Amino acid sequence: MGILVPMIVQEIYNGNEVGEGPQINIKGYLLGNPFTDTSGDYNSRIQFANHMALLSDAIYKSAEENCDGEYWKIDPNNSLCIQALQVVDKCIGRIRLPHILEPYCDDSNTLKFYLSRRGLGTLDKIFMDTWSLPQVQKQSCRVDNYLYSYVWANNRDVRKVLHVHEVSCSK
Repeated sequence: MGILVPMIVQEIYNGNEVGEGPQINIKGYLLGNPFTDTSGDYNSRIQFANHMALLSDAIYKSAEENCDGEYWKIDPNNSLCIQALQVVDKCIGRIRLPHILEPYCDDSNTLKFYLSRRGLGTLDKIFMDTWSLPQVQKQSCRVDNYLYSYVWANNRDVRKVLHVHEVSCSK
């Protein structure tokens, strides 16, 4: 997304500039959690973990010095780097990299699991509003937050208040 979306937006902007239609009103764009460069993204994680106090300065410095800042493509003969990264992995291996402040969720205690166990794959025809959803979770799980927000955002009253008009698509 961090590479593709800016390219698409640029093409739309270029089309607008030369008068191609339809004109699309673009004020800007925003990328959430963009993945732009494999090496850069992976190599920055250890430094980020250190800055977030998930890795001690000593462990970070050991990895930085022994790996020369390269944690993605490691020289298999560099045993000091490999050892340093094993220590790093012990420290941050159980941390959810996309959302470091969130715990891992027990999948057996989520709304998504509850629905799938009962053969209910879609929320569209089952639940009319958020209040009718079962409260099965004892933990905050992102996947459930998505489901709850989906139901809320598709509630007829919510859409009316937000002035979201129903769109019908023909197949």
